[in-house]
Amino acid sequence: MSARVLAAFVVVFVAFGAFGILAADAANPGGFSPVVNPLSQLPAAGVLIGTSCPSSTECVSVGLDIGYDPLVLAGDPATWGPDQMKPIPVGSRSRLLSVSCASTTECVAVGYDGNGQPLTLIGDPATWGPDQAKEIAIGDAFGDYAVLTSITCQSSTDCVAVGYDANDQAIVLAGDPSTWGAAQAQEIALGSSFGSGGYFESVSCTSSSSCVAVGGDDIDNPLVLAGDPATWSAAQAQQFPLGSGFGSGGWLNSVACASSSSCVAVGGDENGQPLELAGDPSSWSLANVHEITLGHPFGIGGELLSVTCTSASSCVSVGYDGFGDPLIVQGDPATPWTAAQAQEFDLSLNGGTFGGGAELLSIACTSTSNCVAAGIDNDNQPLILSGNPGTWTANDLQEIAVYGARFGVESFPSSLSCTSNTSCIDISSYFSVGEGSYVLQGDPATWDQAEAVKMDGLNPYAFVEAGDCPSATYCVAVGWDDFNGGAMVVAGDPSTFDTATDATIAGAAYDLGADFSAIDCPSTTFCVAVGQDFNSQPVVLSGDPATWAAGGNTQEIALPHRLHSHGALESVSCTSETSCVAVGYDGNHQQPIVLSGDPASWTLANVRQITMNSMEGYTGVFTSVSCVSSTYCVGVGYSGGVKYKPLVVKGNPATWTALKAFNLGIAAKQSDSVNGYFENESSQGKGYVASVSCDANSTKYCVIVGGDKHGAPIYMSGNPANWKGHLMSRPAQVIPSFVTAELLTTSCTATKCFSGGDSTGGDVVASYSGG
Repeated sequence: MSARVLAAFVVVFVAFGAFGILAADAANPGGFSPVVNPLSQLPAAGVLIGTSCPSSTECVSVGLDIGYDPLVLAGDPATWGPDQMKPIPVGSRSRLLSVSCASTTECVAVGYDGNGQPLTLIGDPATWGPDQAKEIAIGDAFGDYAVLTSITCQSSTDCVAVGYDANDQAIVLAGDPSTWGAAQAQEIALGSSFGSGGYFESVSCTSSSSCVAVGGDDIDNPLVLAGDPATWSAAQAQQFPLGSGFGSGGWLNSVACASSSSCVAVGGDENGQPLELAGDPSSWSLANVHEITLGHPFGIGGELLSVTCTSASSCVSVGYDGFGDPLIVQGDPATPWTAAQAQEFDLSLNGGTFGGGAELLSIACTSTSNCVAAGIDNDNQPLILSGNPGTWTANDLQEIAVYGARFGVESFPSSLSCTSNTSCIDISSYFSVGEGSYVLQGDPATWDQAEAVKMDGLNPYAFVEAGDCPSATYCVAVGWDDFNGGAMVVAGDPSTFDTATDATIAGAAYDLGADFSAIDCPSTTFCVAVGQDFNSQPVVLSGDPATWAAGGNTQEIALPHRLHSHGALESVSCTSETSCVAVGYDGNHQQPIVLSGDPASWTLANVRQITMNSMEGYTGVFTSVSCVSSTYCVGVGYSGGVKYKPLVVKGNPATWTALKAFNLGIAAKQSDSVNGYFENESSQGKGYVASVSCDANSTKYCVIVGGDKHGAPIYMSGNPANWKGHLMSRPAQVIPSFVTAELLTTSCTATKCFSGGDSTGGDVVASYSGG
């Protein structure tokens, strides 16, 4: 690189989430300064899962948005809309599943975070934010993973929460939620008669010593545990073995108790019909389990997901029917519910509103005539019903359409290729309302959502995994086509990619399919793609992409037992048509592998395993490689198995060994650091390097990007010869709408480097300018 690069990133949030440019602040070259941040007009998505109403005009509903941040909707349901909905940006695939309020300002919500740990928010929902989110480190005794699915509170300091852990056992926490930790968690270790495991989905208490929890065991039976949660054990657990009349299995999703001797639980069975269980839980038996047989008007089936009772004789339950329409069953549960008490809303009659279907996931009532139900519709938008359930019709359904950065759009930048500072191609996949691939081209500094062009010509469920552009008017994208099965390729002018169709790459040699994860094109008539085939073996495809639909020069490299019998190639870099380097791993992320030379002649003999030693943690993966010449490349990834760390190796790939590789440290997280977005390999790790790009004319300048153990972005630039012993840096966060992100791919020109990644606002593009 001809000029040194300043210690600042410029970040652009684009595509199917939102758009904002962050420019370097001259007074603070290590930080960010916002320039513009208009909201996208494309829909994001969200779901409301748990609801609690402490008064007739104050309710709280919780769930998650498509960026996997918890959602909170609080206040008067009559006024609810997008402006009342608030994401809680804690990052790393977190979600809230249940909420219970002792008063309008005393609520507790539970779920889990991206570290696989129980998550709580306590206090006034109007003030909830990241600072109120508390992770409960569950500990090794619970398999180091747990989910809290339900909570009920008698007061702000007297709550019971239930769920399950990584040992496949039900768990319970009771008492003051502000003090909860691993010591307060209790595992209900179910024995062989329960299939040696089970889970709780819901809990209801009439006092701190009288509760009922419901769920299922590991042999597909409804599970109930009643009494004082402080003394619960497997001895109090009761299963209901369902015979052939119930399809030989079932489960309970929700329970509500009007008194200690009057409860109702609902769920579903293996016949695809709702279940109901009502009465005194201390005397429940198989005879109390009733199937609500729904006929043709309900699509011959359904499931109840939530129930609430204002008295022993007045309960309301919600879910969905066999048509995928909202289902409501209400009345006195003591007289077993039948289809006569059931009501569905036929959303196929609403002209496409709600996407033609919806599910109601939770319900809370303060009286028989004042209830709030919440869920999700087929547009992937949060949905609510409020008022008197006795008079509800489809016209009372309200979709809370969420848009833009606040609620995230999950996008996966597959490739970022830049031929100059003002000419880049970003080809990516997205998952929002619909799914597919899209392309952005031109100057990244001007990119916004409106420029993102969906690749509608692709087959359904065809996704771009990688792309490269040897010129501004010719790009090649590869990936996988789940619709036709196997690998796919798109080649040509990216300005026509909106109508371009993908070609399924044939090849019986690799079990008729492959997923190509990387590509490099030294010219418009020669590219090399690498990945893994359906035999779980590394695969290489080289030559003119115009010939690839027929299979081209495809090679499966079958790894022997000494290389763990399978593997994959993650990245490739070519300095000419006959000089390329590909990197990846063998086995199940056991050891890094590297191939170098002429890709047309690569065989097993060209595979070199870089055997990690105790310094690197014995295992490793190469995720990316960038070559300046045939004798100088930089490979990056991570090593260390469960406790992984960023890994770098440089120099001649023909001589790479574990002794030449080194791990990098990561700068400590600051209060203004960008948070993590995706859940990665393990919460015990340190971090990883996802991508590297080097100055094509010098061995002394490269940029690497990646993420820490939570997927928060990290980076390093300069001469790789000086990196050992230094810490990777963290970008600072200054725009509240974009609080979580990670960087996954990078591309450098002569004076500037660009990086692509994910955020809760959609695709993210960062630039690193020379100066």
